[in-house]
Amino acid sequence: MKKLRICMVCDSLDLGGAETHVVTLAVRLAEMGHEVTVVSGGGRLVHTLLGVKHIVLPRFRKRALPRLFFSLSRIFRKGKYDVIHAHTRLSAFLCRLLAKKRLVVTAHWVFDASFPKKQLTAWGNETLAVSPDISDYLTDIYGCKKEHITVTVNGIDTERFFPQKQKTVMRRIVCCTRMDRDRADAAFALLEAIEALPTKDISLTLIGDGDRFEELKHRHEKLKARNPSLDVRLTGGVADVAPYLTDADIFVGVSRAALEAMAAGCATILAGNEGYLSIFSPHNAEEAEKSNFCCRGAEETTPKRLARDLLRLIRVSREELLFMGEENRRYVCSRYGVDRMAKDALAVYEKICKRQCVLCGYYGFHNVGDTLLARALTEHLKKEGYAHVLLLSKKLLSLRAFFALLHGYNLILGGGNLLQDATSRRSLQFYLFCTSLARRVEIYGGLGPLSFTGEARVKKLLTRAEYVHARTTGDLVYAKRLGASRVRLSADTVLALPFPKKEKGEDILLAFHSPSVRDEPAIIAFTLSLCRTFGCEHLCIFSMHPDDKSFAKRLALLCRIEHEMGDCDAFLSRLAKCRAVFASRLHAGVCALGTEIPFFLWKGDQKCCFFIEDLKSTVKDADFCALFSYNDRITELPKADGIKKAKDHMRNRI
Repeated sequence: MKKLRICMVCDSLDLGGAETHVVTLAVRLAEMGHEVTVVSGGGRLVHTLLGVKHIVLPRFRKRALPRLFFSLSRIFRKGKYDVIHAHTRLSAFLCRLLAKKRLVVTAHWVFDASFPKKQLTAWGNETLAVSPDISDYLTDIYGCKKEHITVTVNGIDTERFFPQKQKTVMRRIVCCTRMDRDRADAAFALLEAIEALPTKDISLTLIGDGDRFEELKHRHEKLKARNPSLDVRLTGGVADVAPYLTDADIFVGVSRAALEAMAAGCATILAGNEGYLSIFSPHNAEEAEKSNFCCRGAEETTPKRLARDLLRLIRVSREELLFMGEENRRYVCSRYGVDRMAKDALAVYEKICKRQCVLCGYYGFHNVGDTLLARALTEHLKKEGYAHVLLLSKKLLSLRAFFALLHGYNLILGGGNLLQDATSRRSLQFYLFCTSLARRVEIYGGLGPLSFTGEARVKKLLTRAEYVHARTTGDLVYAKRLGASRVRLSADTVLALPFPKKEKGEDILLAFHSPSVRDEPAIIAFTLSLCRTFGCEHLCIFSMHPDDKSFAKRLALLCRIEHEMGDCDAFLSRLAKCRAVFASRLHAGVCALGTEIPFFLWKGDQKCCFFIEDLKSTVKDADFCALFSYNDRITELPKADGIKKAKDHMRNRI
């Protein structure tokens, strides 16, 4: 998978399930080789961002929206991120105008949809929902389209949360939640329920802080005054809850905290502000999954229900309690691993990154080879996942394409050897300018020839290109020599096109560049020798580019052979009636291979040499193709033995 530049944005990295989700996902993606940056208002979880760059924006806490907006704009512009991933309502609202159609939003909870909050809420170009009921909520309340919502999970780091149970009669009960008005019902219910339990051999630890913590502390003091023998502790906010869960026996809570406790091998009671699902087991697993273990829609959490289920768990044997914990851990490892969460996110990122691209090349000049390339690459990119391919050609050289590049479209540099300065330095300057506008660049095709100055300029592009798809081994070696780190051996995408069925014919097709004054006599002499050997009536010269037309006409008159000119379909149709091809244009040879016709390519062109060398190294005894010079005298044509095998091999590389 390609290395992505990802920026995650959230209000803070303080204690909480959503914040832990952000940290866990960011760290895992960084471990997978992606470049991850987290932008937040800071908090107690910042130190856990191992291998992840963190940018602190204190204005998130102050809600200074105009200054926040401009700060984020500067960060995004400098970072050139492939994906912006927002995790809160405020961050999604701010990023909506800055993400340039690359915004992913994770819905961690069901938000208040009253006016005007509903109208100011943004769900991005793609949305990740942490449970099926949140996905339904987004569709029903906000009108989000199902095809743009992906249901993911709260991935749990099972290497951090693992069982370390002590074999004692003591039953350790833990509750971890925010002590806020909309979260703390289970903690208050536990303080009441604990008095109905036997005081011997049980302990209760309440983890978390919030706006109701002082009230909880006051209740705790009253409880201790009434019953000093009770072992009940308040820890306040804790950045790392893993040590408390690894040796706990019973957990009470919801959401991510419940999943972490299950991974740590705790028997778990699902209880929270939104409902009560009793002791977790395979029987209520499906119901728990629907609400991301938040118990939405279940019966109310009460001290009586908690006391009943706690008493049941306290009375079971140590072995049975450990078995319940082991089953819970197996369940979390199989369904709620960090890798599952990271893969879900990456699938959405890839979908976002491949939504649109600009295909840039030497298109619109009526060159048969480049027209075929445009057709083949457009089809190839759509199969790769791009929904919208905008062609940048002579006819479409408009502000629209440059505007698209500035607004997040990928640039696909596809064509022949676009990165060369042998024929023109201006064309190289143009393509390098286009790449400077794009966030992500991929290169298809060949390289060179380049001057020393040209190599230095192209080297900078190759080092930042996402991928270089070299169509021959020669191009691969050259690209690596120039410093391309992400380069793979591919093949000319024209070979992926459907070619017309080969017909029985005796004609020989010629396709020559318009030559220099020095080479012109040699080409005429070479063509005359072909006429003497195979007969003028069997030779046909095809002009693959308008610049070739003038010379082709003169050559046809001098040698009394047929001359044709037309679009790519006319060329392929004419090629299917031939038995051999002689050409100085590379795509005449590529199309001959696709049609399974023997061919000769001119050795004076670097592209042709690389192509023939690649075929010779691919298939043993590849006599169906060869290089020629204008001084050669050809007396017989090669057979097509092995050409189908070579064609299939090259197609498999695309």
